[in-house]
Amino acid sequence: MWLDAVFISIGKIEGESTGIYTDSYRKEKVHTYRLGGQYAFDRAEIHKVQLELALSKYSTSYVYQATDTFGLRASVEFNFFGPFSTPRVFDTTVNATLGFTLSI
Repeated sequence: MWLDAVFISIGKIEGESTGIYTDSYRKEKVHTYRLGGQYAFDRAEIHKVQLELALSKYSTSYVYQATDTFGLRASVEFNFFGPFSTPRVFDTTVNATLGFTLSI
């Protein structure tokens, strides 16, 4: 199983949340920097899977390569934050994203 591509993924997630109490309100931003690899799992190399890994985050995505330069991407991200790195003792987020890829 050789990788077809190695890439760097940079992202930003913003969110707002309210806590149990009415005066508890948070606006959070998470910046992600990941190293990933891509593998085509069919002979035509139209369908691909990408795996990304960072120090405390994990993501996987499915890519449909429509043309040689343009692809559509659907992904699910699981972000795990260590103890006391957020206002909560332990924190986990699950994000679904849609995007595109450009091969230059």
